[in-house]
Amino acid sequence: MIFAFEWKLDYDNYRDKGQIDKFCKKWNMKNPYDKKVENKSIHYEYKCLEPGLASCMSDEMDIDEKEPEKYKYLRRVVRYYNSKYDREIGERAMKGFELFGKYFSNLWD
Repeated sequence: MIFAFEWKLDYDNYRDKGQIDKFCKKWNMKNPYDKKVENKSIHYEYKCLEPGLASCMSDEMDIDEKEPEKYKYLRRVVRYYNSKYDREIGERAMKGFELFGKYFSNLWD
């Protein structure tokens, strides 16, 4: 349960990298936002030229060549994020919240 509450306070605020690092080290878990090769992914950002459609990210670089009337290539984006590690942390936190809900009425005995 403590893990779940700390996750909500520290980890859930992912914009503060220092908090995520501290949280992951404390609980001996891998940080999904570490700048390591295993977390690196490359995406390509495109602007949609047709009205009413949103701009997009793609793992493919040549989307504008396939549909040049719809998309214009903007830039290459490098991200560091590992969804497997993030899912492991989230599942552990959800288990803590489930335990809290299950034993809530017994916490004061």
